[in-house]
Amino acid sequence: MTISSCLTCRQKQRDGEPYGWPIHFILVAADLERTVAIFRLIWTIGVHLRALMRQSMPTNIALDALRSRRGLKWGVSTMLIALPYLYAASILTSLIDDGAPKWLYAIAIVLTWDAFKFITMGPVSLVTLFRVRAAESRVLRQLRRPVDPLVRLKRPRLWTR
Repeated sequence: MTISSCLTCRQKQRDGEPYGWPIHFILVAADLERTVAIFRLIWTIGVHLRALMRQSMPTNIALDALRSRRGLKWGVSTMLIALPYLYAASILTSLIDDGAPKWLYAIAIVLTWDAFKFITMGPVSLVTLFRVRAAESRVLRQLRRPVDPLVRLKRPRLWTR
């Protein structure tokens, strides 16, 4: 069964002959091998771009630090960091409205995206902090409990970062 035979909505029968292009003709080219090669290339570029962004962009470095055990308590206060990002995006959009180049929209979108990342990290860090503290209190209770010498304790699972 080919990719195009799965697409009943694109391959309807008209007078016994299918009409519409199969999906691999629409996507890239006439052969499936080139389509797979292009998807593989796009996937590889995306993986490498994500790794580069995670290691070198300041907001991603800050968010990684916030996701650590020591940084979870600062999650709500880092929501305030979103304000300068939103202010800068607002200034850029007003500059664009006054005649600045349109490519500044790309920077405004990145600034807005970074602001939303910081805004969502506040509640996420609170929930994660509650879960970590609950796990730590369970471990402490388990360690305070008297144990028979023949009972084997489960190894406590703590925060890994």
